[in-house]
Amino acid sequence: MATSTSQFIPEIPEILKRIAICESGGKHFDDNGQVIKGKINPLDTGKFQINLKHWGDEAKRLNYDLFKEEGNTKMALWIYEHHGTKPWNWSKHCWNKS
Repeated sequence: MATSTSQFIPEIPEILKRIAICESGGKHFDDNGQVIKGKINPLDTGKFQINLKHWGDEAKRLNYDLFKEEGNTKMALWIYEHHGTKPWNWSKHCWNKS
């Protein structure tokens, strides 16, 4: 799916790229154009599988729309900057391979 040139998605650290691949296959949308939801927890949303219950209020405060790829990515960067990779520990077995 092509992204609009009006979107700004900042540079992603390599570890977050690996996390996104493990969490969602690196995609924000499924083949039907729907935002990817978690298989185990449907509140996990988008490319970085950000949990709406846990991070939704903070995302709103920061004005990040987790259903848009740009907002999901910016929130992932914010989480990473403030909490490191710990919020994605459930998939660590996948993204922490050397």
